[in-house]
Amino acid sequence: MTDPTPAELVRIYRRTREYGLNDTHSGNASIRVGSGIWITPHGAWAEELEVEDLVRVEFGAGVPEAASWDTPLHLAVYRENPEHGAVLHGHGLYGVAMSLEVGDCFEPVDFEGRLLFPRVAIIDVSAQHPFEDAARLTARALRDLPLAIVRGHGIYSAAQSLEIAWRNLASLEWSAHLAWLRRNR
Repeated sequence: MTDPTPAELVRIYRRTREYGLNDTHSGNASIRVGSGIWITPHGAWAEELEVEDLVRVEFGAGVPEAASWDTPLHLAVYRENPEHGAVLHGHGLYGVAMSLEVGDCFEPVDFEGRLLFPRVAIIDVSAQHPFEDAARLTARALRDLPLAIVRGHGIYSAAQSLEIAWRNLASLEWSAHLAWLRRNR
């Protein structure tokens, strides 16, 4: 399998906006390439993002100011999961809504969801240390599961490839939408 390219990262990040998984400036995305990652900048505008806007972060080095505020979380996921090549973060409305309605996990009711991710971790973070808790707990959850939701905030998808991370992120929103419709009929 070849490493994903920065151009592919931009394409997938734009897709998160096109499919309603992020608003114009939310979410973030990264890929592992060589001795570090490429990540979207803080406040990236999906429709305007270009390859040259991505931020390079080397493992073990400091985080550049322009990088996404979630960069420490992405780095933690890669440290805990050396096989992962991509991390996507989205704010799909139904995925976030379901995180407010269930306990410590979301279990899809649809066939595809049960097949791809029979269980999605729901993570609670403290008000005192939300970024640190999210990084530590999400990285841990993504060791065993392809997806995790920080309750009331957003979804993280990590996988070997960018395409699989994208598929899981988009499929979770579909599964959460179906579960929401079923629950509120």
